[in-house]
Amino acid sequence: VSPNDNGSQGNGTTQFTRTYNHNTVVSLTAPATAGGNNFQKWLKDGADFANNTVTNVSVTMDANHTMTAVYVTPVWTLTVASSNPANGVDINVSPNDNSSQGNGTTQFTRTYNNNTVVSVTAPATASGNNFQKWLKDGADFANNTVANVSVTMDANHTMTAVYVTPGPMIFVEAGTNNLAAVDSVSRVRGPFVLTNTSNFSSDQRTRIIFYTADLGFAQTAQPDINTLSVQVGGNSYPVETVGPNTTTGGSEIIFRLPDLAPGTYPLGIRVGGVNSGNTPNLTIIASGSSTASALKSNQFKLAEYLLFPLVDLIF
Repeated sequence: VSPNDNGSQGNGTTQFTRTYNHNTVVSLTAPATAGGNNFQKWLKDGADFANNTVTNVSVTMDANHTMTAVYVTPVWTLTVASSNPANGVDINVSPNDNSSQGNGTTQFTRTYNNNTVVSVTAPATASGNNFQKWLKDGADFANNTVANVSVTMDANHTMTAVYVTPGPMIFVEAGTNNLAAVDSVSRVRGPFVLTNTSNFSSDQRTRIIFYTADLGFAQTAQPDINTLSVQVGGNSYPVETVGPNTTTGGSEIIFRLPDLAPGTYPLGIRVGGVNSGNTPNLTIIASGSSTASALKSNQFKLAEYLLFPLVDLIF
């Protein structure tokens, strides 16, 4: 408040009074925010007046006057969107917004008061694609890979549910998460040793054959690692060949085992940048172990995989 009044008092905290001589011009300046709310306008004796939406105004003291700084609770817009598909995804939203609207189908908007915490829940699948994550204003955030997340409406925000096309499935042994695979030469099922004296290759490194859903290779091919790769232990490896398997209606891959210590590893594939829908277990054992000597009893198990009911190959 300027100038000081007849009692040498100026600035104050609402509500307060000041006294002035007739026709003194008094300037008042309100802060842009107060109590988390935004300045909207001044009222003079309860009424609007010219240019009253600026924070600094003047009043001529030609009578007793009351100047009221009006604040409003900020209202923010929440935009709920989706990616792959770009629309048509049913999203649960809680609580209802200022217009009593809640759940919706992407893309839609809701309006909320400042600092309202809003929960959004995406379905696990949409248009055949799998939920991957939420993005807040186009960016990742902590724990954004769960379907239910919350956003604090401290500004306008866009929450986008991101879906990815399911990757191809890798066949597993029935009732397990073990990779359905055999040694490429002996047709012995796993677990596998890294080297095999029966292998025709110069390095005598074990190659395995494993089976997947159809990868789209109409003929046997040797694709580069960017087209098709095997993922083991966080690393990408090339395949030796991939081609159709007429018995399963899918594909078969011949893969040279990399340098791995004995153990069990999740094995996946990546096709054109898309990861497989599952990562079954590949087990490597030491060549001198008792388990390795027992592998002979598993010879010719390929017939069991492929000639008996195909339900034994789960994908």
